[in-house]
Amino acid sequence: MGIVLLPMLLWLLVPLPFYSQDSYLAICFTAIVALAILFRVYVYQYPASMIGLDPDGYAYWVQGVMETGSITAVRDSFYLKAPLFEVFPAIVGLLAGVDAPTAMVVYPALTGLLFPLTALLIVRKLTTDTWSKVAVVAAAIAGFCKMSVVLSYQPIAQTFGVLQWCILLVLLMGYVETRDSRRIVPIVLLFVAAIFTHKLPPTLIVALSVAFSSMVIVINGLEKRGWPILNYKKGISTDRVVLTVSLLSLILYIQYFHVGGLGLRMINRVIFLLQSGSESALYTPPPSYHNAVQVQNTVASILLRRGHGLVLLPLGGISGLILVVANGRDDTVFAFSAAVVASLFIVASLVDPSIGGVGRSLYVAEPVLAALASVCFLRLIPSLLDSDRKRMVLISVGAVLVGFIIIAQIASVTTALPDRPTNYRMYLTDDELAGKQFANEYVSGDISTDSYYASESTIRSISRHEDHEYQRLRLGFLFNSNMSTLEYRHILIRPDVYLYRSSNGIFRITWDVDQRLSSEYHKVYTNGDSVIFDRGKKRVLS
Repeated sequence: MGIVLLPMLLWLLVPLPFYSQDSYLAICFTAIVALAILFRVYVYQYPASMIGLDPDGYAYWVQGVMETGSITAVRDSFYLKAPLFEVFPAIVGLLAGVDAPTAMVVYPALTGLLFPLTALLIVRKLTTDTWSKVAVVAAAIAGFCKMSVVLSYQPIAQTFGVLQWCILLVLLMGYVETRDSRRIVPIVLLFVAAIFTHKLPPTLIVALSVAFSSMVIVINGLEKRGWPILNYKKGISTDRVVLTVSLLSLILYIQYFHVGGLGLRMINRVIFLLQSGSESALYTPPPSYHNAVQVQNTVASILLRRGHGLVLLPLGGISGLILVVANGRDDTVFAFSAAVVASLFIVASLVDPSIGGVGRSLYVAEPVLAALASVCFLRLIPSLLDSDRKRMVLISVGAVLVGFIIIAQIASVTTALPDRPTNYRMYLTDDELAGKQFANEYVSGDISTDSYYASESTIRSISRHEDHEYQRLRLGFLFNSNMSTLEYRHILIRPDVYLYRSSNGIFRITWDVDQRLSSEYHKVYTNGDSVIFDRGKKRVLS
């Protein structure tokens, strides 16, 4: 799919320098959005099961909400009080008459629409053109950002929260630019909705308000001291930004301490980290196994997984800073503040992954960075030069840089596809699904299997709102081939799977599980990709 996507994008973008008509640019943007939606929906629908560790659990809750009409079907203390991620697809499913896994396709579809649209609208706020080549290029970059693709076909609560963040960004930029009071009501409603969706978007909005307010206060203070910032066009007053930050912080306090108790958990974590001996408690020495080798990250794999971020972050950050200096409007300062806040969350995630991880933090930054990088290299820097020849050279360099960004995006997205043979696979094939359905219907008693196979529900069981419990095989068996660690009568394995995840990383086993178990126990079911053994029937060798 990625191989098909790249030439189609290039076919759309290569003619851009030669066509400036609004109609052509509108057609390009429409095609980009259509490709972004189709790509995500195709990947979401591709496997026999849902993709990822968490989405099937969310789908089970959504199905419960659809069947009971109550949020009590959500089995999590935080999301029981912040259930909008589950309620939204439940409404879609009831209106469309489909089950929860099908209804949740709304998330990849909305991500494919809102990410390029957000980048386009940010560019239109930062430039004067209704339609421009820069906006279309920004939409192309944002439409295929890796994390926005991954977290759309693996929908989690943050997926919906970041969609709300995108809409809030555009509304807030519009308010900063026009002071139109009609925008206040949808801004407040969306902010409250974000509180009841996920913890990250409200935190980002408050952090963005603090960053923007700090910049405005500093700039206004410098002006009062007779040190005006070059080209700064004074707009929002210091008193107004302080009041806004105070109100938003109060609302955020309500979420942290009265919706899910997140604030108390954070305080307890800080207290634990400050205690003596916490470093040794947090550090776990890497284990060693006899029949498994840990999969190590190489420089190439890191570049493929995070390459688009390594390109977007510096280019977007530098672009935002240049924009603030050269075109110091409030909306420009606001866009730069958004990039700064998102970048700080990425840095914080590098220090403490429990904040959300680098990937999820990068997900928040992608539409803003795409817009800033496009504006800077295709519009702002060329406009600063007097010579037409120099301007054309710089535009060409900018086009090459933006093209490099797009290629990095597509390469990263291609490596994010769930069917790569070198990836730890987080979906079930048709035969694996059939094996689990057989176990659900015909095998009585406890069944042990690998951790992912145990946790992943079948589409059929989700749509029926059935909960089947599986036991996890001990790592001593999987990674050390220690048969004495087997506890339950029935064992369900996937013979062709050699990569397994543990709390210490991903490991490749070096022994044949199927062959070893076949020499000890009888097979009661097999379809090639899924095998069930009965330990109550030992194999007798003559």
